[in-house]
Amino acid sequence: MDPAVSQFNFLFPIKAVKISLESISSAMKLHLIVLSVFVTSGLALPAETMTEFEDEFHELWSDPEAEALAAKELADEEASIEQDNLDYENGKSSYSEKLNELSALPIDEFEAEKLGGLEAPEYATGLIETPEEERTMSLEDQAYLDSIYEDLDREYIPSSYDARSQWLITEPKNQMSCGSCAAFAATATHETCMRRVGTPLKGLDLSEQQLVDCGYNGKGMNGCNGAYVGAYQDFLANSGKAVSHEAQYPYLDRDPNLKCMGKPTWNTGAKITKSITDYRCNEDKLKKLVYKYGAVATGIYASDRGLSNINKGVFDQCSTTKINHAVTVVGYGTKSGKPYWLIKNSWGSNWGDGGYVKIVRGKTACGIAQNCALTECSKTGYASPAPQAPPPAPIPANQICDISKMYGNTLTGSYTLTTTVNGKKYVASVKCTKSKCSPKIAGPSNACMYICGKIEC
Repeated sequence: MDPAVSQFNFLFPIKAVKISLESISSAMKLHLIVLSVFVTSGLALPAETMTEFEDEFHELWSDPEAEALAAKELADEEASIEQDNLDYENGKSSYSEKLNELSALPIDEFEAEKLGGLEAPEYATGLIETPEEERTMSLEDQAYLDSIYEDLDREYIPSSYDARSQWLITEPKNQMSCGSCAAFAATATHETCMRRVGTPLKGLDLSEQQLVDCGYNGKGMNGCNGAYVGAYQDFLANSGKAVSHEAQYPYLDRDPNLKCMGKPTWNTGAKITKSITDYRCNEDKLKKLVYKYGAVATGIYASDRGLSNINKGVFDQCSTTKINHAVTVVGYGTKSGKPYWLIKNSWGSNWGDGGYVKIVRGKTACGIAQNCALTECSKTGYASPAPQAPPPAPIPANQICDISKMYGNTLTGSYTLTTTVNGKKYVASVKCTKSKCSPKIAGPSNACMYICGKIEC
């Protein structure tokens, strides 16, 4: 869009102000006339080009073929978003969509980077469906779970609930390119659990990397290749481990240690005492558990493009009930007559509605509520002040990679690079100054190996 039009729009909203066109340049008149046609007719603004998308979201590709595939995906998504938003405006759809940094990812790459796997464990990359033979519960735990439901059956359960309004929910986080959604969902339940018994909300930011590393067993907790719903909750409750703060044990994205690193721990004034996963959960049970606990982890199917591009409203176009992504349910309600679940995701706060999404309730949509994982905590005293991350150390030479031969010499800022070398793709989140880039999150031992798989890119 012409900058003059953008500035004019900001200062003088089209619908609110009358202005004489004679006082405006001819070029601006034309821009305003064209823009007013789009606004008054309900037509979508011109589609965003691939270059505009790359500039807006700082997503770059080194391989022209890969970029062409991404451009085609973007064009397809823009056409779909335009139609879906038109349906939303005309009352034919219950949700709207928007472009985000995921919109140009082909579906296979999207599933590999952002989800939690598929049903077959060998293909899983984030959420692994717990095998039937491992969906067991001790008689003691079953009796305890039954008693919870019996108590809740006698309790009044309101028709709507939002744990955020009770100051029980921390900010949405971003799992980035690691299939660690189950660790993020587990941490969300741990944070809410501790908050309920007195841990201050300010500064409450537990480490997902501690779970990914310390819980790793190559099976139900499999690093960036997925985990069972409830596996990390069980691990922390049964191990008795003290928790680490994000500042003490920072997230490493797709380069986990996969072994416990002996990092400092934080006195939160609370401890996790019990973890239970109900493998025969359903939406009625989930509603009661969310009201009682504030945050409950479950699995959904998240590969539908409408969901990855969601903006506002209630998503009701799930294509299957096979689950492949772990999320945290933090509320429920009804919007415009449509019941919904309020879900905290782990794709960052720029995705969806501030990192959240509403999914239609009462239809087992997207496979929600098949498994429900919860945790209980007890107060141990008063929390110590939340740890602060130390100032960043100078970046060593091996943590800086010159990518100017692949991407030119002008890159400055934060970027997500998709670099193809000998047919293999490397997705890297980096910070750059004149195309000299380092990993956005410390961890990889060599920046160029992280970005392009070679000593030099």
